[in-house]
Amino acid sequence: RDYLTTVDAIEHHYSANSHERYVPIFFFSVDMDYPLYIDKYYQAKALSDMIVIVQNSQGLVNSKITCNGRSVKTNLHNPIKQSIGAVGLEVGGLISTHITYDNANHNAAQNWLWSVGDSPLSHTSYG
Repeated sequence: RDYLTTVDAIEHHYSANSHERYVPIFFFSVDMDYPLYIDKYYQAKALSDMIVIVQNSQGLVNSKITCNGRSVKTNLHNPIKQSIGAVGLEVGGLISTHITYDNANHNAAQNWLWSVGDSPLSHTSYG
């Protein structure tokens, strides 16, 4: 009960000041025999009103992405890069480096040529 009172007080404080925003971040650390993801592929995900992060006990595992014929590894024990990307999306509207806008079709498109380098928004970096 005390926790709900504190959350209500924080939400009231932030809603009174339009220059500040309250974004809850839920961090789950699990010890399982198999990897646990959010929406089948993500370690961190920005939802409409919160950020969810999952840390697994496994270390490096193969991801669904390949580069130069080799699978890109994902460190499930260290979700910092994915967490920064999710916070950047929720708070600042930053999107992954491979997402572009297709003027001809008026929708989002993927251009993986720009998904390189050390960036928390790049899916092909180990950062």
